[in-house]
Amino acid sequence: MIIKGKRRVNIKLDMTPMVDIAFLLLIFYMATTQFKPPEKRDVNLPESAAMAEQPDQNMFTITVPENDSIFIDFVTSRKMAAEDGIVSDAIFRKVISVSQKQADLVGRAVQQMRVDEVNYVKSNYTGRDTEAIIENIWNTPIVIKSDRKVEYGIMEALMYSLRDANLATFKILTELEPEIKEGILDG
Repeated sequence: MIIKGKRRVNIKLDMTPMVDIAFLLLIFYMATTQFKPPEKRDVNLPESAAMAEQPDQNMFTITVPENDSIFIDFVTSRKMAAEDGIVSDAIFRKVISVSQKQADLVGRAVQQMRVDEVNYVKSNYTGRDTEAIIENIWNTPIVIKSDRKVEYGIMEALMYSLRDANLATFKILTELEPEIKEGILDG
């Protein structure tokens, strides 16, 4: 008896929809990914034995390069409503530069940036969360990134300026010292 083999049916799959979905996902992730904004100036930070974490947003960063202006950088996230009603977080950045000779104006500039942000929130937000957002703006931390070669007088004027503007709480960013190995040093 002769056994007939089953006839194999060729199936053709159209891969176009899968490729379309892959590209749409790629575009979606590229459009929604938020990268850290680039630094204005490179700064060689002084070394210290302690290290603390710093947030990426919702803070004032005062950058003091060696021979340049002082940069006040405010990065915050805001809720934005699109035309279709979808609410999402968006990152906003405002940068002001002040001459190092005018370091005594930094405190007033930071306070003015805070007032501008509070006015923006009051005019564009409604609801119970508005007071919490405003409170968060007034409590936004201040971080100073100063080059290790900046003159002491500039840093002194900057810190007095912050104190005079009632901003006496701030952090000075440093690099972690390399660990010193215990043992006998060979001469």
